[in-house]
Amino acid sequence: MSYFKPYIDVTGYHYPTYNDILGELINDMQTIYGAGIYLGSDSQDYELLSKFAEKIYDTYQVCEVIYNSHSPATAIGTGLDNIVAVSGISRKQATRSTAVVTLTGAAGAVIENGAVADSAGVMWDLPESVEIGEGGAVTVEAVCREYGVISAPAGTITRIMTPTLGWTSVTNIADAYVGTVVETDSELRARQVRSVALPSRSVLDSLIAALQLITDIGRVEVYENDTNSTDANGIPAHSVCAVVEGGADAEIAETIFMRKGLGCGTHGTTTVPVADDSGVSHNIKFERLGYVDVDIQITLTKRDGWSDTIPDKIRTAIVNYLDTFAIGTDLTTSIIWMVAQTVNEDIRFPQFSITLVKAAEHGETLSTADVEIGFNETARGRATNIDIVIST
Repeated sequence: MSYFKPYIDVTGYHYPTYNDILGELINDMQTIYGAGIYLGSDSQDYELLSKFAEKIYDTYQVCEVIYNSHSPATAIGTGLDNIVAVSGISRKQATRSTAVVTLTGAAGAVIENGAVADSAGVMWDLPESVEIGEGGAVTVEAVCREYGVISAPAGTITRIMTPTLGWTSVTNIADAYVGTVVETDSELRARQVRSVALPSRSVLDSLIAALQLITDIGRVEVYENDTNSTDANGIPAHSVCAVVEGGADAEIAETIFMRKGLGCGTHGTTTVPVADDSGVSHNIKFERLGYVDVDIQITLTKRDGWSDTIPDKIRTAIVNYLDTFAIGTDLTTSIIWMVAQTVNEDIRFPQFSITLVKAAEHGETLSTADVEIGFNETARGRATNIDIVIST
């Protein structure tokens, strides 16, 4: 192609390539100073023109970003933040993991600005002031100092980092509630699509969109049974079942009550009373997301470029993937295989090859079969449950 002026038409924004710009500058130079001027790639004049072309091309690219920022489908970064704000939503920021910990020691001992750590050395902060109860123990919530996906399985938060007289031990009897990373552009776009469905004709889409706008909400799935009999998931006739992760019970129940539609029942193991404008109380039911811990075994062989850090990178990639795994979706070994392969820095020159992937619910026999997940559950991975076998 040859140089042309940037323009916008029905197909979008168009601008010339770097080589076209450079070629046009060379032609202009020869027009001004004559065709005999030497502009070989080893000349100073050519180098100067190439710098001019680079700056012009950079400017055209910035214009493209600005043009794309007018649509949520193509905007990125802060441009996407600005365009989705029109829909009344904003990018979800990273959150910190929390864990319920039990502190033991002398009754009446007071712990000021206490901190504990897990087996990986990650610090967790206690409430500003904690007093150990008469029974010699107290249960409080610890907040991770780091933002993002920080897991702490039961029994791993055991280190006292701020020794205090009368405080002897700490432990978490349950898994920590894992935090989240900053919402990605693709995730924000998907949520924006859901948000504009609020006034749509589909009540189900409107309900899902409203739930996703709740503060601190995570994954959401809503099932509808519009038949005259209970369905395979145990959802009664003419009812909806919302499966949600995170968020406050009261706000979730209020949202379901406002969006579920007239005469539609609700189903789930969590029940919250919601009063209508007349003061009449209605029991709104929904499901809290359940987690299925899985054991995974990956057998691989080393290739050129192998690094001893690769097994840990594979574990991290799988754990991060499963932290966003869809609700009610069976876990297939082919998906695990694909996620593990992303650790290869260059697919043209793989550092390892995978020969076998097995998975199962935690404690069950590993196999290549899919791991079945309930409609109100999602698969969850832990680094300690992922075994990397290196074959010779």
